[in-house]
Amino acid sequence: MVTFEVSNEKLGRVAAALVELGLGLHELAREARGVGEEDAVERLWNRLGVDTQKFLYELAVDFSPEEPFDLRAVAERLGIAPASARARLMAIGRSARALGGGAPRLWASERDPQTRRRRYMWSPTAHEAVIRLVEG
Repeated sequence: MVTFEVSNEKLGRVAAALVELGLGLHELAREARGVGEEDAVERLWNRLGVDTQKFLYELAVDFSPEEPFDLRAVAERLGIAPASARARLMAIGRSARALGGGAPRLWASERDPQTRRRRYMWSPTAHEAVIRLVEG
């Protein structure tokens, strides 16, 4: 039997690569079905409750696609408890999963190696679509 020692850093890189691969395959499947990103955002939007729609819009207004955010930053900027911010993000995730291959990719996420918190960065297309849904 052969054993290998793998560092947590290497495992993290492998996990990130697998997530990116999965997201790429998801995107290819959506494109093959002709589902546009803006249409997918609107379908997700329509599944969300009013409070979660408001939360998603506030995220888009408060964080640009170039600005990564984490749960703590969201809670501070939106003036809500971290548990509430987490619950809203989870509700968005559940609704997106219910859409399956037609779900939009709102943001990319990764674990910050220093803080070990999950960081998010808006997809520019999804960010613009959310703002357009509210502002027209």
